[in-house]
Amino acid sequence: MDAQRYVMELITKMRARGCDAAGLCCTELPILLAQADPPLPVLDFIKCLAAAAISRITGIAVPDREFEGIGVDLDTQAGEG
Repeated sequence: MDAQRYVMELITKMRARGCDAAGLCCTELPILLAQADPPLPVLDFIKCLAAAAISRITGIAVPDREFEGIGVDLDTQAGEG
C-alpha cells in the first residue's frame, strides 16, 4: 500500500469515528497530501505553529481560512487559553 492511500484511509476512519479534522503533525504529511482530497479538513501543524507564533509576538490575531469552521483557536493551541 502506498503512503498516500494509507494516510487517506486513516483519515477516513477518523471521520467515521466522529473527528472534525485531521492534524498533519509531521512535516512530510502536507506534502504527501498536497494533491489529495482528504475526507476531512486537515490542519498543517507548521502553519498552526507559525500563525500562533506571529500572533503571540505581535499581539495580532492571524486569520487563516484553513481553520474556519472546525473550532481551532490558535491562542489555545499555543497554550494561551
